[in-house]
Amino acid sequence: MKDYVNVKITGLNLLRLIDKLVEKNVCITGLKVKTNQVRFSIEEDKLPILDNVCKKEHKFYQIIYKNGFKQLISRVPYFLGTIVALILIFSYFFAYSLFVINVDVSYSSNLSYDLTPVNELLEKNGIVPGMRKSKYKISEIQNMILIGIDNVEGCEVRYNGGNLSICIYPATERYEVSTENIYSKFDGIIIEAEVYSGNLKVKKGDIVKEGDILIENDNGASGNITAKVYFTATQIYNQNRQKIIYTGNEYKVKDFCIASNFWIYGKNNCNFTTFLVEEKNYYVGKNLFLPILCKETIFKEIEIQEEIVPFESVEEVVKSSLYEEAKTKINSESEITNVTYSIVNEGDYTRIDCYIEAIVRLA
Repeated sequence: MKDYVNVKITGLNLLRLIDKLVEKNVCITGLKVKTNQVRFSIEEDKLPILDNVCKKEHKFYQIIYKNGFKQLISRVPYFLGTIVALILIFSYFFAYSLFVINVDVSYSSNLSYDLTPVNELLEKNGIVPGMRKSKYKISEIQNMILIGIDNVEGCEVRYNGGNLSICIYPATERYEVSTENIYSKFDGIIIEAEVYSGNLKVKKGDIVKEGDILIENDNGASGNITAKVYFTATQIYNQNRQKIIYTGNEYKVKDFCIASNFWIYGKNNCNFTTFLVEEKNYYVGKNLFLPILCKETIFKEIEIQEEIVPFESVEEVVKSSLYEEAKTKINSESEITNVTYSIVNEGDYTRIDCYIEAIVRLA
């Protein structure tokens, strides 16, 4: 591809200069003639001829600009930043239209609401930034939340560009009306008692036992009764322990199975007095036409030593274990208000009691 140069020459008798260029086989294109000025384009490699003719005619020429592939390539660095910016902009809008860039979860209520279960449900089902919008329809996300979360009355889901907005409408609290008496499920101290239907049988400060009547049925029974309840867990710790020590001696017995039902049993001549047993199953020649299953039984000789482990060295571990055990007895709607421990030492034994104080709704 030839490169061309656009030049401008000023002076008198310019047509004679043009004739001389033509005589020297210089191809002139785009000739524009004005008073004492001409403009035209010539091949870049003919510039030496133009320069020689202009000197002889005492004329001065000026290169206005160059056209051609080389010049086009030379301009690429100036446009590279613009090209990259355009690519990034189009990529962003492409991703914005096909993918979820941000997931915004909120709730519509004047009361505090825990969105953790909702966020966990969304993450479990892959509704996270980077998800393709085509993966779920709006109605599918709505049904997923309504079915998967218990205390949700409704939800609004919409795509706003690359944003997925989810607004949760928490279920309003409804009081169920029972056609039978309402009984206490725990032992506790009443701290709030309000009746909506039926006859209230307790008041604030009363101590109730499991099975006591809280609200007597009278054309229905419903209300709001909360109590302070203690949940407990107990452990008796013995500081006399047995410690197992491996001697390092092992005895292995291998049994082989061919074709899933034909066994060849190894001989067991283990003479350890105390030992632990470990079993391993693996194939011998797994890639062969007829793989052979090996059942390896390992007898590890041990010695048992008596030792004393004081309760003080494991106190925190025992307390933590008892707390988790007592906590399993409390439902998620209850509020833990205090935790205490009772420790009684009796010789080699220590009794540990964990008491978790919680506010529980009884009705």
